[in-house]
Amino acid sequence: MWKIKVEKVKTEKVEKHEKMDIGKVLLIEMLVIIAGLMYTVMVTGGANDIVMLIDLPSLFLIILFCVPVLVISGLWRDFVKAFSVSKQKYSIAQLRRCLEAVLVVQKLVLISSFFTAFISIIMLFKKLDEPEFIGPNLAVICLAGLYAVIIEFLLLPLKTNVQVTLIHEMEINNEEDETETRNEEK
Repeated sequence: MWKIKVEKVKTEKVEKHEKMDIGKVLLIEMLVIIAGLMYTVMVTGGANDIVMLIDLPSLFLIILFCVPVLVISGLWRDFVKAFSVSKQKYSIAQLRRCLEAVLVVQKLVLISSFFTAFISIIMLFKKLDEPEFIGPNLAVICLAGLYAVIIEFLLLPLKTNVQVTLIHEMEINNEEDETETRNEEK
């Protein structure tokens, strides 16, 4: 009798797992990033310099390397599911695929930003005889890294959310298995 009550308390404790609203977390992170960038630009150079933080070709190349690899590998749907992990119930296998998709995106973002930076470095070396191009090209090189950091900053809570949900589901399954084993022994 006592063991059954303990099992129920443990199960209720696991059931009370609070799920993170990833949409709110990402929105707050984006606001913090934008506020931080605007503050830094205002302190160092003024509002007109905010345009210097935009390099669409670098951002396009980073995205261009990530999306096709996800689609070809079959992880695109799993990556999209990772955003709804806290709202829908998924199996442990699906959660593992979501986690793998997020990890792949993290790696792809880093690799593609290095690739983009190397392309920019090659272009910089091509124009070394023109000193007025060195500064802007160095800025473009740094922007590829900045974009990778920002994207990684956004992917980190997504990964954490999937990991926590996966651990929670594994604990529930483990407790269910233990309860079944105990009931079979009786």
